[in-house]
Amino acid sequence: MKNFLIIFWILFAVCLQEVYANDAPSTTAVTATASGLTAVVPITATNFSNIGSCGLELHFDPAIATATLVTTGPGLGGGFNTNLTVPGVIIIGWYTYPGVTMPANSIIFNITFSRVTSGTTAITWYDNGYSCYYSDGPGNILYDLPTSSFYFNGSLTFLSSLFADFTADNATPPKNTTVNFNDLTTGNPTSWSWSFNRSSVVYMNGTNSNSQNPKVQFTDGGLYTVTLVVHKTGNNDTKIKADYIRAGTHGQWTGATSSDWSTTTNWDDWFVPAASADLVISQSALFWPVITGDYSLGTDCNSLTLDGSAQFTVDGDFSINSGSGLNFTGNGMLHVGGNWTNAGNFNAGDGTVDFTGTNPASIISAGSPTVTNNFNNIKISKVGATLTNPCNIIVNGNLVINP
Repeated sequence: MKNFLIIFWILFAVCLQEVYANDAPSTTAVTATASGLTAVVPITATNFSNIGSCGLELHFDPAIATATLVTTGPGLGGGFNTNLTVPGVIIIGWYTYPGVTMPANSIIFNITFSRVTSGTTAITWYDNGYSCYYSDGPGNILYDLPTSSFYFNGSLTFLSSLFADFTADNATPPKNTTVNFNDLTTGNPTSWSWSFNRSSVVYMNGTNSNSQNPKVQFTDGGLYTVTLVVHKTGNNDTKIKADYIRAGTHGQWTGATSSDWSTTTNWDDWFVPAASADLVISQSALFWPVITGDYSLGTDCNSLTLDGSAQFTVDGDFSINSGSGLNFTGNGMLHVGGNWTNAGNFNAGDGTVDFTGTNPASIISAGSPTVTNNFNNIKISKVGATLTNPCNIIVNGNLVINP
């Protein structure tokens, strides 16, 4: 609407050889600095001549401050209304009759902010064609383009003598292991507030979320973001460390989400282990892991333990390289769809190796000297295919064929 009116008045002026609308006042959001919990930012104007109404909109960062009140400057008078309901937005409407003339750099409005945290927020004018305007009479919208020549941005800085910081003595703890957090804040805070983005946190040894140096255990594995808010009279500061704690045992499969090896939440510490890791498939896993393709101990991991009754499926070839090992601690089961090759260490426990699938496969004893494949139980579940069993094989338990 304002753009339409501006174009209309320009055309009208050209036709009648006279200027009908004057320039709008130059309006400035003052740059302010505050050390307390509140601050007042003046809005000043120059060329404020016979002004009868205005509508103004400013934006700011609600993460730094909250606008709580708008008042008129000395001598402005008239009626006005404000809208502060949208975080980060200030809308001001003002009107009077007859128009008001004020000296250059007069304060026309004062905006009161309350501090959210220390830092600086820009205070910027927002003009989408009608959200900022001045009028010197009914229907007379004053010219204010380009916007940057009429509306000058400001800023507000809340200073802090506090600088929050902290550290932990163990950023990769096993679950249910105490972690000591140490407050490193400068500025002598009088209170502390600790929080985490997940609820599986227990405070230990009489500490709590308001302790200066809390002791914490994480009852579930994975990543934790830690936030510390410190306070003293008239000041506060916040330190956030995203994904700072990675709790859980590295290399332990929990299968909490699926059977997919590459899904992070299937691992106790939410981290898919690298080739150097020693892996444990927990017997309490919700899903058993499945590898599509081949798997090699000594290449894909360092060693593998099947805990208790845990199971593991490799639908391709399975191999144990020299220096690596496979360990059954109970009656677990390893399903192998391709060849079995062993040149390393194999502790069969009470476990079973199940040969599955529809392709022919072999049990291969390798290494130098050649190792003996000392199985507990062998189960052959192949359909329409053979399993070749050479020498150097011992079956201490049962050999079950196509049950």
